[in-house]
Amino acid sequence: MTTNLPDTPGSRLRKARERMGLQQIELGRKLGVKVILTREDDRQVSLDDRTAVANHERADLFLSIHVNASLAREARGAETYFLSTQAIDDESRAIAALENNSLGVETPPANSGVGLVLWELAQTQYLAESSQLAETIQQNLNEALRIESRGIKQAPFRVLMGAT
Repeated sequence: MTTNLPDTPGSRLRKARERMGLQQIELGRKLGVKVILTREDDRQVSLDDRTAVANHERADLFLSIHVNASLAREARGAETYFLSTQAIDDESRAIAALENNSLGVETPPANSGVGLVLWELAQTQYLAESSQLAETIQQNLNEALRIESRGIKQAPFRVLMGAT
């Protein structure tokens, strides 16, 4: 735990991430579900390794939760993304590219052959469910934290692509 860090924006962000992880575990207990964190400290875990944890544990649901900071004082609120092969807008495309490339992973091209088509067909059945879950998460997050909604968006995040 990083509870003894000096009070800086970075330490506050790490503390918020830790609190969120502990809250997820407690919520899981209350709901009678098993919550598995891909990491419990501030170490770097590759996108593929995070997905591998979910697959190894045969997770019924895989959420990738990010707590981000911004130097822009006007930045407010939260947004919820769900997996799609295509980003819904330029901002979502840029965020997915930044996130995917932060660990040296390229965002998959829009058309990369038969493999992508088959993957897209397999994911289509979950698109409506993912959208509904994202909407529920976003609404509850905004109400619980009394924060501005930045909306529900779709993007090709690598960390979500390998989950089965």
